[in-house]
Amino acid sequence: MGETERLRIGEHKTRRGGGQGSFSRGFFIFPLAAASFSAHFDIPFFPMLIATTTVASSREAEHLAAACIEQNLAVCAQVEGPIHSHYVWQGRRTVAQEWRITFKLLENQADALTAYVHSTHPYEVPQWILVSAARVGEKYLSWARAPRSSVNL
Repeated sequence: MGETERLRIGEHKTRRGGGQGSFSRGFFIFPLAAASFSAHFDIPFFPMLIATTTVASSREAEHLAAACIEQNLAVCAQVEGPIHSHYVWQGRRTVAQEWRITFKLLENQADALTAYVHSTHPYEVPQWILVSAARVGEKYLSWARAPRSSVNL
């Protein structure tokens, strides 16, 4: 790769071994590098996304996770908890017991999952963090991309 070659947004070069012209290519991780955004700005497309939110009870977490899978809004939803969250809410230091839901999804599911979680979430200000997965195992990605038939419950 030549020194004058244009770098894509977020790409960086690192010199290996100190030799002239010996560079490796790497990428910074961007929050939600959507396919349409990627196409316009020549940045790498990330095949999968990871989203997280928290709720106050195991029952709420299990319900939200199951509903999102049933509606094909994510390929996987994992519930963890209880966890303890420390934050400031309405001027008060708060420690709350919560359950975390981690969603794995394809880019084309992001808008619908985001809308659903925000419209059904029990919190006034829900945590919603959506990030790109820089690398995904080939077999897992193939499974995630496979067509889904109706869910049998």
